Amino acid sequence: MINVNFHKLNSIPDDKLIYAVICTKHDNLWIWCKNKKRDTWEIPGGKRESGEDIEKTARRELFEETGASEFELTAVSEYSVTIDGQTKFGRLFFAAVLVFKQIQMTDEIQEIKGFSELPPALSFTQIQPLLLKYVTKWKMSQFNNHETNFSIDTNEN
Repeated sequence: MINVNFHKLNSIPDDKLIYAVICTKHDNLWIWCKNKKRDTWEIPGGKRESGEDIEKTARRELFEETGASEFELTAVSEYSVTIDGQTKFGRLFFAAVLVFKQIQMTDEIQEIKGFSELPPALSFTQIQPLLLKYVTKWKMSQFNNHETNFSIDTNEN
């Protein structure tokens, strides 16, 4: 069983944050990366390197996976994923991309594409839709000048 929870920014000790996931928009489309090995779509993001600040992880992963070279990056929330009793933590970001540079596809990324809704054939089907839903609600709360204290039902996809 997989359980996804969202936590306030800075509520998880920094050294526990392993992943940076960046829900990314450009020209009003969500940017997704197609994983070469799994042949499925993923939100840009990845694992923190030793000694790296979690925001630097987000910036590095966003550039490496999409070529985003000019963007506004905002931390949204901490999150946790528990699988079979093991919990791992990450920070969820939102990026508004202004400029992409041409990048060479890696052994990891096959294609980069914008979608107005969830793409077909997702990786991590029980996790990614919830991350995107959380960021979408966060964006709406920012737009409407509301507090960002809200929750999502992690049992609904």
